[in-house]
Amino acid sequence: MQLSKSKFVKVLSAILLFSLIVPPSTVTANSIPDEQYSTNNLISASGAELQGLLIQDDLESSNMPSSLTAVMDQARTPEKLRICKSFQDEFCSKALSINLVADLPPCSEKITKNCIESLSAENGIYDNSPQSYVGVPQGNFPSVGRNDFEAVDSVDLPNGSTPSIWKLPGLNHGGGTDEYLVKFNLRGESQGGQKFVFGSYVASINPFTRKSGSFGRKYMTDSRDYANVDCAKLNLPCGTAVRFNSMDDFSACAAVDDGSCALKQAFPNDTRFKLVVRLTQSPTGWFHGRVKSPNIKLEEVGDYTKVTIDAEPVSVPLVGVSAPYSSLPENLKTYYSTPHSPGGGSSWGEPGPTGRRNVLAVPSPDSIYAFEALQNWSDFIKDKASASPTLWKVRSLSNSGSASRCFSSNSKFIGFVSTNSMVYLGEPPIFNNETQSLDYKVASPHLNSKGEVFKGTYDLIMASEVARCLYGFSSAPVRASIQIVNSEGQNSVATTVVSEKDGWLKLGAYGFTFSSPTLRVKLTQDKASAKKKSTISCIKGKTTKKVSGVAPKCPSGYKKK
Repeated sequence: MQLSKSKFVKVLSAILLFSLIVPPSTVTANSIPDEQYSTNNLISASGAELQGLLIQDDLESSNMPSSLTAVMDQARTPEKLRICKSFQDEFCSKALSINLVADLPPCSEKITKNCIESLSAENGIYDNSPQSYVGVPQGNFPSVGRNDFEAVDSVDLPNGSTPSIWKLPGLNHGGGTDEYLVKFNLRGESQGGQKFVFGSYVASINPFTRKSGSFGRKYMTDSRDYANVDCAKLNLPCGTAVRFNSMDDFSACAAVDDGSCALKQAFPNDTRFKLVVRLTQSPTGWFHGRVKSPNIKLEEVGDYTKVTIDAEPVSVPLVGVSAPYSSLPENLKTYYSTPHSPGGGSSWGEPGPTGRRNVLAVPSPDSIYAFEALQNWSDFIKDKASASPTLWKVRSLSNSGSASRCFSSNSKFIGFVSTNSMVYLGEPPIFNNETQSLDYKVASPHLNSKGEVFKGTYDLIMASEVARCLYGFSSAPVRASIQIVNSEGQNSVATTVVSEKDGWLKLGAYGFTFSSPTLRVKLTQDKASAKKKSTISCIKGKTTKKVSGVAPKCPSGYKKK
């Protein structure tokens, strides 16, 4: 069976997660920050018949390097996809369409748009002693990508680069240094040589330190790498693929270079980060974030849109667990009774005594499969996370969620939703007709990796016009309330923040508990009271007239009696 490019990339991403991994380190688990959680403990030799689960956001293995992919035939045959060296090379110049993946570089005198303008931070935001830090770009990691390409302004093609290194002098993170890795990745497509249309954006910041080892850059290849292979006979797609030659475990790396890993570290406490990016196409629709209390601003500046994202990092739990299939409780045996992983995953090694291979389910945190998996494994993991790393990540949502036209826009940015919940649905809040509320479903283990009760965050920024469209409101001020409803229908206690300013509604709920609550926003507006009519008496000499109305006035020559 041939796999499409998108399906092949998803499968490959899971395979990359545990290919060529070295044995676990001898360092004790307590001395390793949660940001460096490794999948080593989920892996075992052939024949063990393991069944495992990994639900984790920001997997390095899911990141694709910059590349241009030429579609050479109408059927989009995988074997006929070609990785281009440039927009003008022998493949892209003749392609029916071109797929774009680009990590944007820092802005410079030469690169003035589709670039990262600045990174800054403010520390001490909660103790009334704020201190500001201004980032300085320090190059790239990896230093150069194998599939990098140059911009072509006439078709809106950006530079395809690699993640950039920024130093925030004096703002040390958990690794003891002041270096941060910044990624702003966009994807798009050009049809028939027309201008590229951007369709997806992902921004992230990672504190990091450098670690030497047997690491290698990831890069894209096409079917020319399979020149001596009969793909059909081996049931291989032989299309484009992500390649790498890392022999060391890179699951704790934010990026890898030849001989070096950008090892993830914890964010400094009590700090907000601000990322400013210049884009030739303004983001539209909805965005999702792994941040707290975000502010987003879009400004038109000449021939580009300046996008400013200002927010705090958050702790997002993950679950990694595996055990022999025979030792699992009946509910898990039933859930994994067929040889597949709901929501995606991979298998490895030779079959065991009963014919089962080792299997690791890797559902995306924003999928219904992750909700199902967490519910099924909850008792087995004692409702506790395996790690709780800190993240700062923002991405666009392709799913507009509610069928309401109010929730969709191809022309402007209309909303941002963010949570630190491990599992969520990858769409905006759903408009619940029955309760007339905006509902958002999330799920996480009740306890974090330290055994403490995990506290949730939820932020919703929405254009006021969306609310008025949904509810038929007037231009009068809108009021909002937030409920956190658990599975028993009871409300959880949380700190809530609601405001409306400059055409935007901003709501936040912090400190609620899990396992699987519904975050419910109810919007209301006072009905304008009908103005009462009154009657006055007006006199002119001996003549008297009565005048009625909302604000009655005497006619010319008359005075009020």
